[in-house]
Amino acid sequence: MADKMITVLAVDDNPDNLITLRALIRESFPDATIFTAQDGQTAIDLATEHDPDVILLDVIMPGMSGFEVCRALKADGQQCDTPIVFVTALKGDKDSRIQALECGAEAFLSKPIDECELVAQIRAMVKIKEANLAKRDEKLRLTMLVDERTQQLKLAHEKALLLVKALEEENAFRKQSEEALREVKDFFELVFNTSPDAAYIAQIDKGTIQNANEEFTKLFGYDKREIVGKAGGELALFRNPSDREKIVDGLHETGSMDAVEVELLRKGGGVLTGLLSARLILLEGAEHISTNVHNITERKKMENNLVHISQHDFLTGLYNRRYFEQALLAMDQESTLPLSVIVGDINGVKLINDAFGHEKGDTLIVETAKAMLSCCREIDLLARIGGDEFAMLLPNTDEQAALDTMLLIQETCDKTNRSIARDALHISVALGAGTRTKMEQPLDATVHIAEKNMYQRKVLESKSTHSAVLASIKATLLEKNEETEEHCERLVQLSAMIGKRMCLSQKELDELELLSNLHDIGKIGIPEQILNKPGKLTEEEWIEMRKHPQIGYRIANASLELASIAEYILCHHERWDGTGYPQRLKGSQIPLLSRIISIVDAYDAMTQNRAYRTKMDPEEARNEIRCNAGSQFDPDIAMLFLDELDVS
Repeated sequence: MADKMITVLAVDDNPDNLITLRALIRESFPDATIFTAQDGQTAIDLATEHDPDVILLDVIMPGMSGFEVCRALKADGQQCDTPIVFVTALKGDKDSRIQALECGAEAFLSKPIDECELVAQIRAMVKIKEANLAKRDEKLRLTMLVDERTQQLKLAHEKALLLVKALEEENAFRKQSEEALREVKDFFELVFNTSPDAAYIAQIDKGTIQNANEEFTKLFGYDKREIVGKAGGELALFRNPSDREKIVDGLHETGSMDAVEVELLRKGGGVLTGLLSARLILLEGAEHISTNVHNITERKKMENNLVHISQHDFLTGLYNRRYFEQALLAMDQESTLPLSVIVGDINGVKLINDAFGHEKGDTLIVETAKAMLSCCREIDLLARIGGDEFAMLLPNTDEQAALDTMLLIQETCDKTNRSIARDALHISVALGAGTRTKMEQPLDATVHIAEKNMYQRKVLESKSTHSAVLASIKATLLEKNEETEEHCERLVQLSAMIGKRMCLSQKELDELELLSNLHDIGKIGIPEQILNKPGKLTEEEWIEMRKHPQIGYRIANASLELASIAEYILCHHERWDGTGYPQRLKGSQIPLLSRIISIVDAYDAMTQNRAYRTKMDPEEARNEIRCNAGSQFDPDIAMLFLDELDVS
């Protein structure tokens, strides 16, 4: 999903925190405009001047606190629609979270900041900002339209009622001629029939509709002959009969009701939402209701959709963190006891995102959400509270029942995994539970216990999950790339030959073997048609191909097993003369193991057949190494390598 250019305001009195936030935002939103402030007044001034899409706000600052800044911005008519996310180290402080919600903040991030959660929150806040602005614009437009039409109807009603009243007075005193009566009637019918909204007149007691205009027939789907003169016709229009009773009561008290929102029924049972305005009138000595209905069905759908967006996660459709925290506060009552909380964290999402792309990572998150949701009862609540985190509230559920639910979730995940061919994309979620049995136990402490138990499971499960993902990545790389397992084995032998000659430590030799096998792991993210293209690559294709060291670096950094060789993977295409990529390092700036693998990889590539050329004679390959020593290769290691080849 492409991100539009966004503007972010980060507020923190610690400049180091601002530097970290800027770096995290830049990585996922390279085109974002980022403003920073170290105090509240500067933050308010920047927000007023630049109207950011989202504000990341620290709580504790000199001068104005984060809460004071939030209140000031939410009280500003121009800035009140800008989403605010509190960023603080006060993770378990319930009072601070409540105060943040009362100030109007949309979300709460805890330090240290999780990159996935930060990115998800920024994307969600941008959507909320867009939705808020759209809602405000639409509300203003509809308000103006309703006011305009209401004024027209009021004027028309007032004129009509004045004429009706004059007609009755003249009839009472027998001073008005039949011609005048006809003119008044014609004028009333003109106003009635040309109203832009549905209009009808009905007896107040029996609900018999005496007349209806053309807009009424269009809106409700009735032919006039089906509704006019039928006893109880008006009663059938109201979805909730009590709504009509309230309107009649109001008419008896004040004589009029304006802009009452009601649900009405079309012919055939369809439901519409209308703003109903009514006047109590006398016709032929009997009380009647003169009613106008303005259709606001589409507006209500939009409002309901905006409410849904503000409460739900856009990817999974589950409730979001904001709604979860509100629900958690709502369940802080004795009737929910025992109240259990289950917290889940998907293993290996970052590694899958880096290796297979965010689309696969999103699919894993969605499948996990489906599996967990299928294990919920109707009274349970499941929310996605972070990038790869879920939380479930289970009222009236003891500790054993919560453990049974966790077991059911794991069984459901295992069942789902049997239909997923690639092991790397199997669902693996670490779960933890906490149970509150009495009101004296703080609810935050129950959540903390669930998180603690989940993290204990995550420590046990993450290593095996990462190993499975890495094995799948390597297998996939060998499938899509022409390089074979034998190529890796030759690199292991050649690099070990150099490493032993250079008297490297056992740790360095182990890292060199690992690097020989996985130096090109980043090619998992390069299209197969580029990797195996038989001809020369275009400039655009070379740009794409040169990305694989950075991709490999991110994959390695996301895994405990590979973190030690991440820097070597990043630098294995650097050149001794500084013309390599991606960082254009020069000479000894290039890590030693990267310099070794660069030479043996080039030699093996030259002496093996490729889709775009035939292999060289070993002597020709040696000459190439010799000729490029000092430009492409470390000259000392290149000469040592050639000596070893001569000896072997």
